[in-house]
Amino acid sequence: MNKIQNIDTKTTMRGLSVLIISLVILVSSSALAQDKESEEPATLTANWTKIKKKEYSMAYPPHWRMNQRLADGVDVVLYAPNPSSSDGFATNINLTVQDLSDRKLDLNSYTRLSERQIHTLVENSTMIKSERIDTTDVPFHQIIYTGDYNATKLKWMMRFWVVKKQAYILTYTSLKDDFGLHSEAAQHIMDTFELK
Repeated sequence: MNKIQNIDTKTTMRGLSVLIISLVILVSSSALAQDKESEEPATLTANWTKIKKKEYSMAYPPHWRMNQRLADGVDVVLYAPNPSSSDGFATNINLTVQDLSDRKLDLNSYTRLSERQIHTLVENSTMIKSERIDTTDVPFHQIIYTGDYNATKLKWMMRFWVVKKQAYILTYTSLKDDFGLHSEAAQHIMDTFELK
């Protein structure tokens, strides 16, 4: 039985490895040029664009741009209102949905796997914060960490929920030195995420 659990854990870790690698590649690839707009107060959500799906909803301000060209498993990519950096990186929020129906993972085990995979797959990774948030209807886990990708220093704020054999991973990614430029707006956008 222990052997079976080991095989299942290895399969789960490989699947999660693919997920995190795809997220890193996604956020580090070239993005379309964006108009530079000033940040409006993120708390004024009346004119925000609503994204409504069967399983979830979220909203974003009009000066953020949604990418229509998505990779497999990625449901939403939003770009912050600033031009891409010289290496093509653009500050963004993305939502990835992962099917966990063939795995026995709850929020605790998914958190442990995520923390291990961050340290394994992200070069020079440093975990800044890892905390459970249970003040909402559906508890989630938030991890803030830094690391390098292709010699680019990045910083991530990741929130994830495990519900009905699905993992919802919402990630804000920025150049490490620019993280604070949009972090407040990113938190407000992430706060609008609701599971149905």
